[in-house]
Amino acid sequence: MLATALYLYLMRQEERESAMYARRATYDALTNAKTYAVFRADISRTFNNAHANGQPLTIASIDVDHFKQVNDHYGHLAGNEVLIGVATTLQKELDRHPGEHSLYRTGGEEFSIIFNEIPARTATAIVRACWAAVKNSTYHASKYAIRVTISAGITAVRVTDNHLDELLKRADDNLYQSKQHGRDTITVEGDTLHDTTHVQPQQLYAYCTAQVRQLSGNHADMTTEVLTARYEATTDQWHLVPGPRSFTHQYNFVQQVAQEAGKIALTVHLTLADCQSTRTRAHMAAVLARNQRPTRLRVLLAAPVPLMTLAALRADYQHLDVGFVLGLNADSVAQVTEPLLPLLDGIRLPLSLLRAAEEDPDTAQHLHTLVAQCRQHDVVIVVSGIDNSVDADYVRQKWPVDGGCGYFVSHPDLPRID
Repeated sequence: MLATALYLYLMRQEERESAMYARRATYDALTNAKTYAVFRADISRTFNNAHANGQPLTIASIDVDHFKQVNDHYGHLAGNEVLIGVATTLQKELDRHPGEHSLYRTGGEEFSIIFNEIPARTATAIVRACWAAVKNSTYHASKYAIRVTISAGITAVRVTDNHLDELLKRADDNLYQSKQHGRDTITVEGDTLHDTTHVQPQQLYAYCTAQVRQLSGNHADMTTEVLTARYEATTDQWHLVPGPRSFTHQYNFVQQVAQEAGKIALTVHLTLADCQSTRTRAHMAAVLARNQRPTRLRVLLAAPVPLMTLAALRADYQHLDVGFVLGLNADSVAQVTEPLLPLLDGIRLPLSLLRAAEEDPDTAQHLHTLVAQCRQHDVVIVVSGIDNSVDADYVRQKWPVDGGCGYFVSHPDLPRID
C-alpha cells in the first residue's frame, strides 16, 4: 500500500510538472497571453483551414502606443505592470464576446488576436470594444496611475492569399497606418476609423533604416542600410524610393544612425559622381572619426562601374577603409568581369533577377559564373526584395548567397507623421 501511494504521488507530481512546463511553453510568463510560437502555429493551422473550407478568418495586430515613453518616464517595472494590465483588459473584453478568438503576445508591447471563423465586420466590433476598454482604464504601478492607448490593424483572409505572409503583412501595414494617423485608432483593410493627427504635407521625403541579415545560421545583422522613403498624403503611406540620394543631404541622418548602430557596418546608396566628390569623402571621414563609429562604411553603387573608375575610388577612400558594393540588374550582370571583384566588398542581386534566370539560360549562366567567382574572391552576395518566407526559402535552397534584405528580413524603420 505504501509503495502504491508513493507511486501515485510521484505520478501526480510528474503530471503537475508536465502541465507547468506545457503552460510555460504556451503562455507568456508576464502577461499570461499565448506566446509568439503558439501564434505562429495557430495562425498557420487556421489559415490552412480557412482556405480549405472557405471559412472566414480575421486577425488583429495591436500595439501599445508610446510604450517607450512609459518605460523611460516610469521605469521598466511600471512598464511591465502596464503590459500586464493591457493584456488583462484585452482578455476580459474578449471573454465578453462569443466565438473562437485568442490573444497572443507577439512582441515587446505588441499583441495579436486570431478570430477563427469570425468575419472582419464582427471582429472589428470586438476590437473597437477592446480599444475603448484600454482607453478608459487606468493602470497602477507603484505610486503611479498610468493611462495608455492602443493602435490596431485588422485584416481578413482573402481568396487571393496564396501564402500566410500576405495576410500577416496586411495586418502589419494596417497597424502601421494607424500609427501614421497619430495612433490611438484602428485601421481595417486600409480604412482608418478616425484620425488623431493632421498630416504635414511638407514632410514628403525622409531617411530610414533597414537591416541586411544573414539568410542562414542565426540570421545575424550584416549591415544597417540607409534608405529613402517618400510619403504620399493621399494614401497616407510611405513608399521606398529606389536609387541614391546626395550624401550631403544624408549626412546628418547617417551621423545619427552611426551613433545608434554602434559597431554594425553601415551602408549608404550613392551616385558615382557623388562618391567621387571631395566633400563626400570629408563627410565620411567625419562619420568614421567619431568614437561610436560603425565597423565599416560601405557605399552601394549601381552597375556598371568601369574597372579603372572603381580602382580610383578604392585609392581615394583607402585611408578611410570604405568598402564598395555593386548593385546589379538584368542589363548589367553580364558586364561584371572577374577583375572587378577584388575591388568590391559585395554585390547586390535583386530577387527578380534570380527568378528571371530560371527562364533564361544565358542569364542563369552569367549568374552562376558570377556567384562562383565571388566565392573565390570573398565577395559577399546579398539578395534584395525578399518580402515573404517563400522568397527566403527559394533563395536559401537555390542560390549560395550570404544575406538578404526586404520586408521579410527587416521592415524599414519609417518615421511617424505628426
